[in-house]
Amino acid sequence: MRFSIPYSNSNSSEAPVWGPITSPLKYVVPDYVVTVYIAEFINALTSLIYLGYAFHRLHSVSTYAEAFTTALPYVGLAYVGICSAAYHTLLKAPAELADELSMHFATACVLHRIFSFDQPPRIALRNGIVLLSILIGFVGTQSIKQDFLWHALLWASMLAAIGWKTRNVVQKNFKKGDPAKRRATKVARLGGVYFGVGYAIWNLDWLFCSQLTSLKRQWGMPWSFLLEFHGWWHLLTAMGAYSFMALVELLVDQNKPKQERGQPFAWPVSLYLSH
Repeated sequence: MRFSIPYSNSNSSEAPVWGPITSPLKYVVPDYVVTVYIAEFINALTSLIYLGYAFHRLHSVSTYAEAFTTALPYVGLAYVGICSAAYHTLLKAPAELADELSMHFATACVLHRIFSFDQPPRIALRNGIVLLSILIGFVGTQSIKQDFLWHALLWASMLAAIGWKTRNVVQKNFKKGDPAKRRATKVARLGGVYFGVGYAIWNLDWLFCSQLTSLKRQWGMPWSFLLEFHGWWHLLTAMGAYSFMALVELLVDQNKPKQERGQPFAWPVSLYLSH
């Protein structure tokens, strides 16, 4: 393509500042082609969307009476952004483990809130202990085995549990024909679509690795950045996660006065929800 910057013939243009890559997991991205300080530039850059969504909502809910429990899922989302950016910058095994753990921590925060908000404190405490035990077991297992399948199955199971419980809460708390129920259903579908499309793109990144790599080198930068499918996965999962966090917040806090719910949600949730 015209007005493009060609890739170097080697996998990296210079020796990486952070030393050799130790992560066993590799994405379809040439390393250190933009700067010697960031291994996977687009993947690291797109990780910042998690931070953007998290900080937007953390600022909004800071005035809540129950600010800590409301903010915790968004703290988890910020943790995802930090760990993901660090991992794609360094490509080190400890950073990969932190990235995977952050995904589980953020998901566990949402899972705990949707399963515990209408339960007595002893049940909420029990749920928290169970989830914490699972996360500790995950860290121990991954530190030894580094099994990506275990990470993927656990995360998918937690997402499925959130989806199942959220559907039940919507059915239980909203009457048929209630406009609030329609909005909540739309947000749930919105989050599901983002996760589904993101997952499909993530798989395409693996299945067509060689073809995508060849096209990137033909197109050159910055046009090749459009083929950084893992970066698109970051964008889509961030929007999906934010959608479900917003939905859970809406369901948990639906009986609170509007002045206690913070500012309106960010796009794309703002398309379907109003305060």
